[in-house]
Amino acid sequence: MASHNLLLYLLLPVLCFLARISNSHASESPSSSNSPMFTFPCSSKIKTCNASLYHINNGIPQEQVASLYSVNTTQLTPILHGRDQVDYLITVPCSCEKIDVNTTGYFYNTSYLVQPNDTFYDVSNRFYSGQAWPIGEEYDLIANVSIPMNLLCGCVENEAQVVVTYTVQNNDTLPGIANLLSAEISDVLRMNTKLTQNPGYIDVGWVLYVPMEKNGLPQVKGRLF
Repeated sequence: MASHNLLLYLLLPVLCFLARISNSHASESPSSSNSPMFTFPCSSKIKTCNASLYHINNGIPQEQVASLYSVNTTQLTPILHGRDQVDYLITVPCSCEKIDVNTTGYFYNTSYLVQPNDTFYDVSNRFYSGQAWPIGEEYDLIANVSIPMNLLCGCVENEAQVVVTYTVQNNDTLPGIANLLSAEISDVLRMNTKLTQNPGYIDVGWVLYVPMEKNGLPQVKGRLF
């Protein structure tokens, strides 16, 4: 019995160490290869452009959506997703920025006034469709203090296209997303090779960049109104 206790005593530090390693994988930063998002690489020719953010409507009034994104309601265009879900395309200025030592890409910056019990990821998912890029590790939010929200966006040299930042929703398919946003499937795949290595698979919560044709494509079923 004493030998068993001694063995357990000797193994305890090893078990604790392994547990710490296991837990560390659950809090990997967005730069992880398993992350559902990545930054759109900056072009040397384009520093700023107009882009669109796809806001998933969860019942927030239009005026509040505009306030959260620091835009006017005129910059919100309703778009029909499925039979009866009316989401918004939000037109924003998109700029190439280096937001920390490891992260450079195109972003649109706004701010959020922290409420009691908020967490960064909850705020991002609830108000910004999961498109806010965290800086470093999760940090404690202080109520009534504004924090920056760096929202992913993209710019392309093709003047006939505008990049839409889109978060995959339940029952989405790549053809459906391309159809909704007047884009070619091949262009969507090419722009998101980091996530769409298996073209037949996408997952809820992935943040995709969709090159929407400004003048639309023929026989597009999704419609703006």
